Amino acid sequence: MGFFSRKDERSGVTARNRLRVVLLTDRMNTSDHVLDAMRDEIIAVIRKYLDVNLDELDFHICNPSPENSGDSNPSVVAKIPFTGMRKRAL
Repeated sequence: MGFFSRKDERSGVTARNRLRVVLLTDRMNTSDHVLDAMRDEIIAVIRKYLDVNLDELDFHICNPSPENSGDSNPSVVAKIPFTGMRKRAL
């Protein structure tokens, strides 16, 4: 029984995160294409200098949390693990 509840919980979290992104992009008057292009450009610049592990990359936009009432702006959050520095920039 615990197996099914964990799956439902994960799908609920995933659905909630997707809805947040949709609402945020609507609020910012941008499309998914713009956000994808921004992500790709940021990653391309970082990859000039670092060997990036693309399998573990996490890049998303967060709405301000209700707990942080002083911070009302959305944030770009990136977890970009790398294995080392490139010998020379591309």
